[in-house]
Amino acid sequence: MNILLVNITPPLKHGLFPLGIAYLKAMVNSDVELKGKVDFFVANIAFKNAEERILAMLERNNYDLVGFAGYVWNISKVDYIAKHLKRNGIKIPIVIGGPEASYDPGSFLSKYPHFDIAICGEGEETFLELVKTMNFNLGSDYFKDMDKINGLAYNNGSIRVNPERFPMDLDILPSPYLENDSMMDDYTYFPIETHRGCPFKCYFCFYNKNFSKVRYFPLEKIENELKFLFSRNITKLYIMDPTFNIDLKRAKKICKLIIKYNKKNIPIHTEIRAELVDEEFAELLKEANITRVEVGLQSINEGVLDLINRSYNKETFLDGINLLKKYDIELDISIIIGLPGDTLSSFLRTYAFVESLNPEILSAFIFQVLPGTHIYRNADKFGVRFVSEPPYRIIETDTFSKEEIKQAEEMHHQKNLLKKNSGSI
Repeated sequence: MNILLVNITPPLKHGLFPLGIAYLKAMVNSDVELKGKVDFFVANIAFKNAEERILAMLERNNYDLVGFAGYVWNISKVDYIAKHLKRNGIKIPIVIGGPEASYDPGSFLSKYPHFDIAICGEGEETFLELVKTMNFNLGSDYFKDMDKINGLAYNNGSIRVNPERFPMDLDILPSPYLENDSMMDDYTYFPIETHRGCPFKCYFCFYNKNFSKVRYFPLEKIENELKFLFSRNITKLYIMDPTFNIDLKRAKKICKLIIKYNKKNIPIHTEIRAELVDEEFAELLKEANITRVEVGLQSINEGVLDLINRSYNKETFLDGINLLKKYDIELDISIIIGLPGDTLSSFLRTYAFVESLNPEILSAFIFQVLPGTHIYRNADKFGVRFVSEPPYRIIETDTFSKEEIKQAEEMHHQKNLLKKNSGSI
């Protein structure tokens, strides 16, 4: 059975090892029943002109299944490819996973009818069952027995949505690194997960819908992965947890493991909560060569924070920021333009506050009203109007006009240009 897995990377993330695809491969390759029966082909392709390159691959080769990762930044390109395949009579089962397909898979397959199968939520176990089922039925109806696979939706003339799948036990998830995936030879920039899940319930975020409980990878496995990765010729490491220091004691243990194995001082970056930083953790970040951290502030407007169900304590936030600066950790602080309840003047106060901290990077993102989030489901209540197609950009709110949103975006753009021209970026 020949499987092509496709990942169209966001413009600024190309070159990062495709860990999600590697997990899918590792699940299948470690299964005794499928041993020697599945060959994988991977296309991890940069955003620009991705459609043409992927279609060329598909037209030159015969595959039994093609799978795509669907995100706000690539869904239009992925849909274009699926349409092209179906219109040209190429009869390959087309599978899609990722956030775009996970919120409401039935509606997704209705809106995007060129996809045959949608994997909802965490995909490793569902993908394994799908491959086993399709391999068993190879050469016949590939929809046969799909009604038995939880976490799946499919369209075989009518749309069927199967029951949800519970999040998996991370202890049993095989490591692509420890399995020595052959794809690693083509990369020097690698991600690693230490946990999945987020205890916070921010109303603008989709992540917590599928991963509301924090689950941790075994420390022994993390240590083995770190030891292996740092023994290779890597240039960067990305700890891709939603909040690396959500369990501060555990994060310190992982920093100590990194210090143990990162003998070449490979630069590392991750995302943290500044409020959870203490002096020992900041010092450990420095020793581990975690050179840059992303800090999601979003807003300092208390009314806005209450509306979006996000916590913030100015005193502990500033304590954490000052500790990070004391140990020369680069800061990338992000805020959002167009949140419910925010105004141009209150956004500018948030912007000025972040500027006063003098971070290396100030990221100001246009609010995206993502399907599946609390704000998306209650857009009228929150007074937000947004584009109904990806990336679901905010148009205006009851308190932040369309013109003011453009003004805020242009102001940030001009400030970035000035900073870049002065050599600060």
